[in-house]
Amino acid sequence: MKVITITNRKGGIGKTITAQALYEGLKSKHYRVMGIDLDQQANFTESVLLGKKAPFTINDLIMETKPIKDAVSVDFIGSNMKLALIDTSKIDRFLLKKTLKDISKLYDYVIIDTPPSANALTYMALACSDYVILPSECDIYAITGLVEMYNTIIKSVKAKDNPTLKIKGILLTRYNPRTLITNKLESLLNNVAKSLNTQVYKTRIRESVAVRESRALREPLLSYNGGKSNAQKDYKAFIKEFLESEE
Repeated sequence: MKVITITNRKGGIGKTITAQALYEGLKSKHYRVMGIDLDQQANFTESVLLGKKAPFTINDLIMETKPIKDAVSVDFIGSNMKLALIDTSKIDRFLLKKTLKDISKLYDYVIIDTPPSANALTYMALACSDYVILPSECDIYAITGLVEMYNTIIKSVKAKDNPTLKIKGILLTRYNPRTLITNKLESLLNNVAKSLNTQVYKTRIRESVAVRESRALREPLLSYNGGKSNAQKDYKAFIKEFLESEE
């Protein structure tokens, strides 16, 4: 079982959409996949469960109120706004690692979406992960965000609790090749990737209204309206690239 955390300190750069696409895409190729939403906004939960209430949430795991089999029934550990009421600083940083060990034989992949901050929940995710995928726009603040995410938490997790943690790659999202700033920042991002001992994925995720429409209508992202929009095709290409790197 491989555990993959999708993270960046900056919000609004396609982090949750990337988690959703990877979750859906791997499932469509008949891999056994568990999704975990650690963001109190619960967008990953809404997108995967299509508006249905999650039978098991990260709150249940922290408070020990329900059995993990409730999550296995839907292949998902959800989130909701009640997470904001929990003092996450007191959570055992290995709680998720222990939980996933109990169900490791049931899954090939676990996809974790994190809040856009370097907090205790993000640390808990990284402490149990094999890989990190860093979505980023060709935007100086997004690039700065992923560098800060590395310096403030990923480096710390690797040094203290998970030395085999690997940054699998940086994924460019909301991509527009026609702007001058994109070309300049792509070069910067490639240099950042080298400094983090990782790669920038060849696949670029273009902007598409189909992403917002699928969420509003509570339809699966990759198959919505035939799955022919730029972003849908790009995410399918990214999943193929990701799996090829696993071989």
